[in-house]
Amino acid sequence: MNEVEARFNHFKINILKLSVLLTFFLGVLFFLFHLFFYKGKHQFLVNFVEFLLVLVSFFSYKFISEKNYKFYAVIEFFIILLTVWVLSIIYPNNVYLPIWMFGTLIVFSLCTDIVLGIIFLIISIIIFDFLFIKRINIYSFLTLNFQFIAYFIFGIILIMKIKSLEQKTFFYENLLYKNSLIDHLTKLFNRKYFEKTAKILLEKANRNKTNVLFLMLDLDYFKKINDLYGHPVGDIVLINVANEIKNSIRKSDLLARMGGEEFAILIEDYNLNSNLAEKIRQNIEKLRLYENITVTISIGGVISKNYNYDYLYKKADEALYKAKKTRNKVVIFNEL
Repeated sequence: MNEVEARFNHFKINILKLSVLLTFFLGVLFFLFHLFFYKGKHQFLVNFVEFLLVLVSFFSYKFISEKNYKFYAVIEFFIILLTVWVLSIIYPNNVYLPIWMFGTLIVFSLCTDIVLGIIFLIISIIIFDFLFIKRINIYSFLTLNFQFIAYFIFGIILIMKIKSLEQKTFFYENLLYKNSLIDHLTKLFNRKYFEKTAKILLEKANRNKTNVLFLMLDLDYFKKINDLYGHPVGDIVLINVANEIKNSIRKSDLLARMGGEEFAILIEDYNLNSNLAEKIRQNIEKLRLYENITVTISIGGVISKNYNYDYLYKKADEALYKAKKTRNKVVIFNEL
């Protein structure tokens, strides 16, 4: 089950719980009214059935879940049927009460399970027709039956609307989340994503006891490019450099823009023979950018079997500091 369906189902269960809660409170009102104000030969039966409705509604609300909602919905429905049956004895012409009670559960059951809602609709109409066909005229009878159909249509529209809203909400939440992890200029991951994912990759590397490579990359004299050509040109340079670095590594390697003109790479299964950092430096040096601008890059890194993110970051930063002293250089601390 995908996340949209899971959220949709969770929302539907909450809707069904709302229906049960509403039935509970109204059941309490009916029970108290008939206990203190109704005096008739069926008083005990009425009070017993309404107390049962209150009890079942309370436990349904408390324990209903995605795993057992059908069971509780069916129990609730048949308790309502019993309640309607008894109330039809003491109120022989009150057809609106059963329509309301049936209709509410039909709508909310449809929101949870369409098949269940249709079954409840059919049973409700059959019971209602059996109880009231001889008590009211044919026009009222047909009109009231149409109300059941209206409940059904309303339930279908409601469930479709809820699902549509859930899909839209998930789409925009997912888009917002992805945007929060992507650098808007270079389309690389940002520092937040890099730090979070790097720790996960380092845990994997620790389990497999593989060599890790942590690189810090910084463009040389980038401020001069901005000063000479302007920030729009500086942005073009950053985009091209980012693309070149991305094309130099595997899709499984982790690359991010850490801020400004600084980038970072983590490889959790590094091949010692690849000489990746030097290849990236050479590729950047060969680039011919806007108005034939050339740039160089300094790279510092560490090859290690220490899988602590903070340690690797510190060592790579130290190596980068040394590389920046002469520029256009690679400094790698090999701890193996």
